[in-house]
Amino acid sequence: MRIPIILLIFVVTNPVLAQSTDVTSTQDGTPAAAIESFFRLLLEGDAKKANALLMEPERMVDYCRIQVELYEAFRHLGDVSEKQFGKAGNALRAPMPASLATARLKKVKPEVNGNRAIWKSNPKAPMTLHKVDGQWKLSIYSSYKKPVQLELTNQMFQRIAKYTNAVAKQISEGEFTTVGDVQKELKRQRLLMNQEMVPKLQKAI
Repeated sequence: MRIPIILLIFVVTNPVLAQSTDVTSTQDGTPAAAIESFFRLLLEGDAKKANALLMEPERMVDYCRIQVELYEAFRHLGDVSEKQFGKAGNALRAPMPASLATARLKKVKPEVNGNRAIWKSNPKAPMTLHKVDGQWKLSIYSSYKKPVQLELTNQMFQRIAKYTNAVAKQISEGEFTTVGDVQKELKRQRLLMNQEMVPKLQKAI
């Protein structure tokens, strides 16, 4: 099973968010610009514009929406944690996959062959791009061999966003004494999710 880049890069340092950017102003006609624009738009919370940069966008509406929900949940957790625990709360600022993807562009450039490009950020699961009507578009959907794999990926990220928001609410209500207590709860939630989702993902291979 090839795992899409957005799932593979789910380990990254704290993001530096860019200012709001319109797709047309960032697109310089290169695959790298399309990749950067897509991930930046997700960080900015614009699922609709991010989706417009994908091949088969009608199949990826939920994917983009859930990615934005996930990022918003991560930010909320970080903000609430810092307010409750001060500087120590920064340890709970969850990673943003899009930030690593953008950083990787500086080290690994897309390889262009006519109207097709491959970005080997992860050689085992390269991202393909296609030039359509003069604009480069990311083919994330094609990274999934079966529609059910995309569905399960969406379910997993939505689950993470849900329990992240739930834990943030508990923090704001003073239910945790230390950052360590929060980390234990996040780990517990992650293990519960894995117990449920991993067998389904394995079955879908």
